[in-house]
Amino acid sequence: MSPKVSIVIPIHNAGKNLYKCLDSLSAQTLRDIEIICVLDCPTDGSDTIAKAYAKKDARFVIIENTENQHIGGSRNIGLKTAIGKYVTFCDHDDASAPNFLEIMVAIAERKNSFIVGSYDSYYKKNIQPSGVISCDTKQAYIDLLSGKATLHSPSVWTYLYEREFLIRNQIIFVDTRKVSVEDRLFNTEVMACLINESIKHYFCATQHLYFHGIEHTNSNYSYRRFENILAFLEKMGHIDLIVEKKTETPKNLNTFIECIARFLYLSLRFEIKQNGLIPSVKKLSIIKNYPFVWHSLKNYKTIYNKNLTPPKNIFVALLKKI
Repeated sequence: MSPKVSIVIPIHNAGKNLYKCLDSLSAQTLRDIEIICVLDCPTDGSDTIAKAYAKKDARFVIIENTENQHIGGSRNIGLKTAIGKYVTFCDHDDASAPNFLEIMVAIAERKNSFIVGSYDSYYKKNIQPSGVISCDTKQAYIDLLSGKATLHSPSVWTYLYEREFLIRNQIIFVDTRKVSVEDRLFNTEVMACLINESIKHYFCATQHLYFHGIEHTNSNYSYRRFENILAFLEKMGHIDLIVEKKTETPKNLNTFIECIARFLYLSLRFEIKQNGLIPSVKKLSIIKNYPFVWHSLKNYKTIYNKNLTPPKNIFVALLKKI
């Protein structure tokens, strides 16, 4: 029989953090699970650690990449292998509460829901007593499209997904060697597909059930490079076309511009820190190589956007003049 949940973990050089990660998964109160460890060519002995767990616990599944696929490709390999009714994801240096999967599956079964969320560490205010709340799918989509970090988490670790829903809608991760911010892309597409299936709400456990590691060891996976951020934004724009039934410019243009401003502004700051001011500013011209981002900027009427800080508003006005 298929397990209730498949957990996909890409493993690179996790170091000692891998022990707490795998311990937290093997200790889940929901026992009917498979733990898919995708070994992405680690060089620090993480593969030996994962294989040791697999020898002791038959629920561990080991996959070894022949070449480094990074987190996006490794998650896709794990998804292809998964046979659980539901699927979730874990980073190799994080941990979950013991009842994480039990709570999430109980909500999914009780509410007959394709996805179930829980609180992310980004969301720290207005914490309610442990329970379940109904979340508006369209609002979640708008928040993700605008680049906000709110209750509607951009992080895949805080969600449980029905695997058949992902297969039916052909939702997979991007190649993170070329495209950044893969979690937000994944969840934005999930919400877009829920909207297209006329599903107005999804459900969220009002608890923090997933814990980020203090030391993150996935630094080899670059998320801030300007080209990778532009590739991410290009794909975000095309997801909006899915929701808006293939119009030339997204209906949610102002919202999409917020996403452009937030992510390009931060990426430019990173580029300046790495490469200096003049080379980084010159690099802005490659926006023209990303047609959807470029077209959206040109069609945006520069107004003061209350959802952006003044520097980001000025930054958007400058981008229009490139």
